[in-house]
Amino acid sequence: MRLPSYRRHTSGQARVTLNGRTYYLGPYGSKESRRAYDRLIAEYLASGRQLTFGVEPEQLAVSQCMVDYLAWAKDHYGTDQNSEYLRIKYALKILRSLYGSLPVKEFGSLQFKACRSKFASEPVAHKPKSKAAKRDDPAIAGQDSKSPSEPRLRSRQYVNSQMKRILRFFKWSASEGKFPSSNFESMKLVAGLKAGKCGLPEAKRILPVEDSVVEATIPHLPPIVADMVRFQRLVGCRPSEVCGLKPSMVDRANEIWEIRLDDHKTAHHGLDRTIFVGPQAQAILLPYLLREADSFCFDPSEGERKRREEKHTARITPLSYGNRPGSKKAKTDRRVGSCYTPHSYARAISRGAKTAGVSHWAPNQLRHSAATKVRKEFGIEAAQVTLGHTQLGTTQVYAERDKSLAVRVAKEIG
Repeated sequence: MRLPSYRRHTSGQARVTLNGRTYYLGPYGSKESRRAYDRLIAEYLASGRQLTFGVEPEQLAVSQCMVDYLAWAKDHYGTDQNSEYLRIKYALKILRSLYGSLPVKEFGSLQFKACRSKFASEPVAHKPKSKAAKRDDPAIAGQDSKSPSEPRLRSRQYVNSQMKRILRFFKWSASEGKFPSSNFESMKLVAGLKAGKCGLPEAKRILPVEDSVVEATIPHLPPIVADMVRFQRLVGCRPSEVCGLKPSMVDRANEIWEIRLDDHKTAHHGLDRTIFVGPQAQAILLPYLLREADSFCFDPSEGERKRREEKHTARITPLSYGNRPGSKKAKTDRRVGSCYTPHSYARAISRGAKTAGVSHWAPNQLRHSAATKVRKEFGIEAAQVTLGHTQLGTTQVYAERDKSLAVRVAKEIG
């Protein structure tokens, strides 16, 4: 994008226009006007070309700050289906509905609490897109089935996480000089909702999935999805990481392969993420590496093509009767993509589990299972390295404690 130019006004003054606002810099051609132009452009670029650049903080509304923040968050977090950016957009939607027109300098801890009450009282839609979506929704996880007339409440953890996103928005606004830092400090003093003290349900914990459940599900999955499950269970990666895997990411120079990810959950923190692939996982992955370096390893279009070929081979009706291959109009405009998304991957597993007659489970539980197994056999630090966590506290959430040690202690001294 071109920078606004240094121009001459009919009055003889130098001027520049930024976001529709004209700035007069002094006599045209003078050193002072050139320095003023360079200083103004430097500040404009440092702001990230914000639309509200030059607007006095006293004149800014909350919704105006949101526009600049969302532009920054989109670039910072990315826009994939599992991006934090999409969660931020929804959190700010509630904030805008309540205080979009409010001058940003007037927003404080009282308004912050009002947003929290709005999130807590917001009912969950009774009919989610699917049964799987209903089970996976962290806002209603762990709640028992209720009648259609009885609203479902958001979980305490959900409300607290949304408030943290709003707090991050105001922290960014304060760092950009758009929001009083004293107001931000007062908002930080507002404690999160406590368990058993707020009348909201607790979110259901994500537990490891039993090996027997996984083994019962695998025969009912498409072959590619079955290999994704086997691979993820062995290496303990995230669902988004197995979905986005490409041959170009795999370094096979050593006995243990290394998968270096450029785009991952904590990439915006400047952290590296490497997945280590042992012999068993290598055997699963190897056939999917025999393709273009920048294509996706687990391509759902290949599975769909094989399914159609098998269906055509098993056809009983002669080709001279009925529909020929490709002549039947599709019931939907949706097309098979070149890679699975975390949501389509989870849906395939959900359908397989239902067909197998086992309890519903999600692909992220495979990561919990891998973490628990590694922690049990090699310790918590090994689980931390395998999962790619920077803090042991995060690993504690994924790796369930081994109860066998406590049982043995109880037998001996209890």
